[in-house]
Amino acid sequence: MSKLVAITRLESLRAREKHIREALAVEQSKLAKRQKREAEREQALIGEAVVRAALASSQFRVAVIQIALTQITDPKQRAFLTSRGWSE
Repeated sequence: MSKLVAITRLESLRAREKHIREALAVEQSKLAKRQKREAEREQALIGEAVVRAALASSQFRVAVIQIALTQITDPKQRAFLTSRGWSE
């Protein structure tokens, strides 16, 4: 194999590698976006179910409030929840 053919072949392989890496990056980005969307949907669905159950049961509501107050430490978020009736 001549030196020129070897160089051309290497250039071709490097171009294919670059194309594959770009395609892989696009697919990884799509996957990450889909996973984020699904996680947000899951949180919204579970959150909605918990809120409904808390509205139906005062004992469960107290438990949810206690958990929320230990998990949510941002004063603005806590003030918002308090304004919506989610405080002890």
